[in-house]
Amino acid sequence: MKNRKTVRTVLLATALGLTPLAAPVLAQSATTKTYQGRLDVSGQPYSGTADLRFTLWTAQSGGEQVSGTSANTLLGTDIVEGLLTAPLDFGSQAFNGQPRFVQVEVRTPAWDGTGTEPAYTTLDPRQAVTAAPHSLSTRGIMVDRFDNVGIGNTSPQRWLHVGTPDRSSNGIIRVTSRSGSVVQDWDFGVGSSSLFRRTSNFGFRDVAGETILTMQPSDVGGNVGIGTTDPQARLDVRGGIRAAGDQGYTFSAPGDNDSGMYSVRDNEITFRTNGIDRLAVTGSGLRFQDGTLQSSAYLPPLIVRSIQPPFTVGLGGQVNITTGLTGARPGMPVIVTPPFRLRNGDTIGYAYVEAPDVVVFSIVNNGTLGGTRDYSSAEWVITVLL
Repeated sequence: MKNRKTVRTVLLATALGLTPLAAPVLAQSATTKTYQGRLDVSGQPYSGTADLRFTLWTAQSGGEQVSGTSANTLLGTDIVEGLLTAPLDFGSQAFNGQPRFVQVEVRTPAWDGTGTEPAYTTLDPRQAVTAAPHSLSTRGIMVDRFDNVGIGNTSPQRWLHVGTPDRSSNGIIRVTSRSGSVVQDWDFGVGSSSLFRRTSNFGFRDVAGETILTMQPSDVGGNVGIGTTDPQARLDVRGGIRAAGDQGYTFSAPGDNDSGMYSVRDNEITFRTNGIDRLAVTGSGLRFQDGTLQSSAYLPPLIVRSIQPPFTVGLGGQVNITTGLTGARPGMPVIVTPPFRLRNGDTIGYAYVEAPDVVVFSIVNNGTLGGTRDYSSAEWVITVLL
């Protein structure tokens, strides 16, 4: 009569979250699972040697051996009163949340290598690898032998790899925070068109508000948008920009009263320091702090032709002449062009802008040639350089 062999499974891999029993501690690699069972022969616990072979399958019957796994064979295993413990290693990618079953094959006693090798007896049914409550949260998470972590990905290519090419609208990560009664949710990653306009865009989004940042892939344009889901330039900002460095320069929307560049009306950009407008770029040109406008990079000089009545310069004396010139400001250079040659010994003593729109120059008699100098009525030309 043939002996009937059975294995009663007690434990499959605490690393898989199965209910553990007290058992010897085995040396394990990062992917080793501990299998414990009881071997009965003809209804009695077996004591002696045995060869054991374990394989991993996708179904309790039929199905196929899990891809990428190989048989775990233990030769000459000592079994006392039916109890056996076996370290199994099917690799890091064998368990991905799908059903798994261990098939056990036994040969007793263990083959001593002489004669014809006896066949193994396959025990039926295969033993299901079931998850304990604490392991349920690991479904969809994969850690490979390089310590790369995959979420929804069984072949992670980086330290953390979210999503997989064979599923659409994936790769979204949500972060939730709470402060008192206020709950804030953020989504970021490669999302659907409802989140970041295109399914290929990467972005950060306040779930209760608008998309904050959008980045296009290079094949779409490679643009980056802040405050927009559809950036039209390499950097497309909808709203104010602030660059607050050591100098306090600011680029901002209306309402800024500090220092920097801003716009408060159409067709104008204003530059401000310490709360004071220094320069504005307008549709008419540049407007300066004093309100004057410049519409060209080249500024022609201010010129006035002033007709002066007859005057006399006494010996050793001088005559001061005042004339108006709109736009003249103190500090601007002044050139006086007489309508005729000055008398011998006479010179132009000074010429300057005395006050806004007022130019003063003088004719001086140095007193070396004696007598007075008489000048007739004539048109004098006054030039002010801007």
